[in-house]
Amino acid sequence: MPALRLLALLLAVALLAACGEDPDDTVALDPDEDDPVEEATPDLDEDPDPEEAEEADEPEEPVETAEEEEDVDGVTSVRVWVVREHDGRLWLESERRDLPEPTVAVAGAAMDELLSQPTRHPDLVPPAGTDVTVRDVNIDGGVLTVDVDEAIRDAATGAEGELMLEQALAHTGAQFDAVDAVRLHVEGEAVDELWGHLDWSQPATPADEHLAFIDVTDPAWLDTHPVGEPLTVRGTSLTFEATVPARLIDPAGTIVEETFTTADQPDIDLRGPFELTFETVPDEPGRWTILVEDPDPSDGEAGEPYFVEILIEVE
Repeated sequence: MPALRLLALLLAVALLAACGEDPDDTVALDPDEDDPVEEATPDLDEDPDPEEAEEADEPEEPVETAEEEEDVDGVTSVRVWVVREHDGRLWLESERRDLPEPTVAVAGAAMDELLSQPTRHPDLVPPAGTDVTVRDVNIDGGVLTVDVDEAIRDAATGAEGELMLEQALAHTGAQFDAVDAVRLHVEGEAVDELWGHLDWSQPATPADEHLAFIDVTDPAWLDTHPVGEPLTVRGTSLTFEATVPARLIDPAGTIVEETFTTADQPDIDLRGPFELTFETVPDEPGRWTILVEDPDPSDGEAGEPYFVEILIEVE
């Protein structure tokens, strides 16, 4: 009997030891493996790192590729309003300027072309010569401020010339939707006077009465045109009964077509666009001439009628 009691006591002690094992020491069997593998159990008592949790919740930033980047297309040409003398008076005509490379700084490019570059057409002149340097251009609240160097003071051309400069700046700026008026600065400072004839303390706004009666916008002087292709002329005008006569002259000086169109003028005293295509197609290479005229109901009694002559290279 003592031996049996001792055996029972040993069995009880072994059973109690088995029930008290540490749970971290347990193992699980991988159903695909013969050997036991330790089962990883999370530590539920430990708080997660808040920075790590925030990083885990944030979505990953998309990787930007060249195809996804938005390209800003730059302009390749601008218009500037320059001066022409006709029948004893100064007028403004616009001229297309092709830029050496596409640019998004379009207002600055236009002002630089206006104040420091020569004209394409031999009958037109810059309003302040070509020695003026544009130092800065910015737009704020519809006002384009042009800051130039002191060279502009040396370009004085009289009272009418100063008015032409003011209006050239105003019309060149107003071609942009964000611009209503143009203010002039010299060497970073606002100016009240420039050539002694105008008050420059306020921004300049464009006035149509200083524009030429006819303004050909396309083609420009010495543009190229394919031989055998129809030739179209576009522009704006303020002419008698909105009539716009035009002639096409071949390289030998022969008038090959005389025609006309009617401008879309909103009223008799308001400018409007016009467009015409010559029926005669330039059929040989060389310099052809387009002549667009202001009709003259007075037969010369009111002075020399306004006209615009454009040479084109047909090739």
